[in-house]
Amino acid sequence: MSTYHHTTNTPRRLSRLRLAGAAVTALVLAATGTATQAMAAQNAPGKPGSATTTQPPVPALAWTDCQGGYECANADVPLDHRNPTGQKITLAVVRKKAADPAKRKGTLFMQPGGPGNSGVDFVRNNYDDLPAALRESFDVFGYDVRGVGRSSALTCFDDTRYSKAVTDAKGVPGRGAFGPALREAAEFNQACLDNAGSLLPYVGTEYVARDIDLLRRALGEEQLTYYGRSFGSYI
Repeated sequence: MSTYHHTTNTPRRLSRLRLAGAAVTALVLAATGTATQAMAAQNAPGKPGSATTTQPPVPALAWTDCQGGYECANADVPLDHRNPTGQKITLAVVRKKAADPAKRKGTLFMQPGGPGNSGVDFVRNNYDDLPAALRESFDVFGYDVRGVGRSSALTCFDDTRYSKAVTDAKGVPGRGAFGPALREAAEFNQACLDNAGSLLPYVGTEYVARDIDLLRRALGEEQLTYYGRSFGSYI
């Protein structure tokens, strides 16, 4: 697979995934999450990593220039962390190296909110606002989590259906909103199953946490200096 190269246009698929958390209502997220978790439990019983003690191989990061002083690479990690040497999923990663190598202390790992926001874009869009002391002494690193953006984006609604859902969500919550929200949640969940059902059992916070630990090892760090915003703080 060729190395990811950044473009300035954020994929529309990213917005569709954010729909569950931002555009419809928390009720939609709850209903969708519950159904997705039930499906994942049925198709992939047990927690990631629970079935084996075999350590997954550390991803090899082949960095290439991707404009603006940033470097980009792909990281291959296990699709199912319970089968660490089996099928892989590729994650898009980005970094900007410490501005003053003599002061370098390590890697600052930046994780956005969502779920569904691009970590690659998060680094690019926020790097200049970091304190100069951080930019001087840390490599600033981020990535698109599995199922998001450039990392096998999970698509549920298409653009037309997404736009309708956003319009329907205006004024929610309110009187009479419960029934329509449940129907929206059911339709969204079914669309996820129809369009990305094979990936859904392997998308979730526990997988993200294990991916991050593999990326830490790939970066050669004993520990990370970590900044998480919103959902990123939950991780």
